Amino acid sequence: MELASLEIRISRSENLPALSQAASTVLRLVADVLAHQAGYSNNVENVKYEVDEEAAEAIGLPLEQLHSIKSVMISEVNRAQEAFQM
Repeated sequence: MELASLEIRISRSENLPALSQAASTVLRLVADVLAHQAGYSNNVENVKYEVDEEAAEAIGLPLEQLHSIKSVMISEVNRAQEAFQM
């Protein structure tokens, strides 16, 4: 499989422990995917990151809100960079 065609999907697996134990992990993974989509990457090129519907459901996040969340995240990161003169 070529790296360019690789798609990383974050989804809730049937063998995860109870949601209360997995929610923080899923939340972190969704946040990481949103950061990659917003341009804050780990320098791995040609990898398509996507938030899976099941992952969003697991943390109570409507997929329709992802664009708004990314916009706010970018704005807040820019503000932090300015505040710390980065």
